[in-house]
Amino acid sequence: MQIWAFHDDCRAALSSNILDWKIKDVHGIPKQANGIDCGVFVLKYMETVLSPKEVPWATTKGWHSDMSRYRAELTAEILRIFHDLVLENIENLET
Repeated sequence: MQIWAFHDDCRAALSSNILDWKIKDVHGIPKQANGIDCGVFVLKYMETVLSPKEVPWATTKGWHSDMSRYRAELTAEILRIFHDLVLENIENLET
């Protein structure tokens, strides 16, 4: 495991020692099946892991068939945030 390299890279950026982090070995999680969905796949995985609910990993097996929808949702969220920031900046210019 490359934990030591990661530890050296982020030592100054984190207030906690990553060597003290608990690592949980989870079985049955979805795995990326191609070379193009990595970014969206990682974001979807993070969204699922950060959910306060228990993760039913068996229901996540269809992620690959839903990647187009996940890309569209991610794009819509980025555009919504960008839109809100533009409006906020416009309002700040008017005041």
